[in-house]
Amino acid sequence: MDDDRPVGFIATGKTPVKLRHLAANPVVAFSYWSPTQHVVQGESVASWEEDAAVKHRVWDLFTTTPPPLGYDLRLFAPGPDSPQFSSLRLDPERVQVLDGAGFPTNLTPRIAMLGSHPPAL
Repeated sequence: MDDDRPVGFIATGKTPVKLRHLAANPVVAFSYWSPTQHVVQGESVASWEEDAAVKHRVWDLFTTTPPPLGYDLRLFAPGPDSPQFSSLRLDPERVQVLDGAGFPTNLTPRIAMLGSHPPAL
């Protein structure tokens, strides 16, 4: 959370395609699905996180959270200060949550419209 707003992070690398795409259009879609039919979907404004302390926090979050949400980032980069590791910040505009406990009879999602964030350039 950033104040009262949810924030997400993607551990990734700054490939030329990602850099060009996000420079032209920083709006991204995201989703998560679990075998128990819990689903989260949404749209966010994405920006590269350059703050070293935040990158360390994101690295620690991914490496200390149990699977399937967490995983060993050392498969991709030796550490949070490595040029191979980048953190992409997601500031959601819309989030939809479907609780799989009601599947298949109740498929009514909860939707939060979070308002507009200007793209971080």
